[in-house]
Amino acid sequence: MTASKNLYLMRHGNAPMGSTDWERELDLKGEQEVSNVAKSLVGAKQWPPEKLLCSPAIRARRSCEKLMEQAGDSLLAEVEFVKGLYNADSQYVCDLLGNLEDSISSCLVLGHNPSLSVLASQLMDENVYLGTSDLLHLQANIDSISWSACLGQSWKLLDHLSATTGQE
Repeated sequence: MTASKNLYLMRHGNAPMGSTDWERELDLKGEQEVSNVAKSLVGAKQWPPEKLLCSPAIRARRSCEKLMEQAGDSLLAEVEFVKGLYNADSQYVCDLLGNLEDSISSCLVLGHNPSLSVLASQLMDENVYLGTSDLLHLQANIDSISWSACLGQSWKLLDHLSATTGQE
């Protein structure tokens, strides 16, 4: 049986340096970036994700709130704030995804670089960089419904939404 898994990787919005890295807030540019990406997602194919994994750092939390505010009823995903996504490496994110319930067919990870860009590069087998508020929609078609099985597969880029330029 061939199944598909949809993975969205989104970097938080622009956040200037603050008192501590953890406490950095979105600035107006960051809020607008997230809003632009969110508006592009409403009505998109395979949207919304069933699960949203988010770093609890302030800039990621605010990006999540803005995303949910702009997406409205189209984003009813279960949100889980995962402390380990802050300062995570790509392997941590892979392990997190590999532990998702097999019944979940789509997940959005909202976090930080370099882990998200490195993970996207590994999954797509090409060099990828996520700017602030960039969102990638990746899909794997596999002969299993397991997230852990699909992480070793090649993922196809379905969409790259960039806050500054719109769809790439």
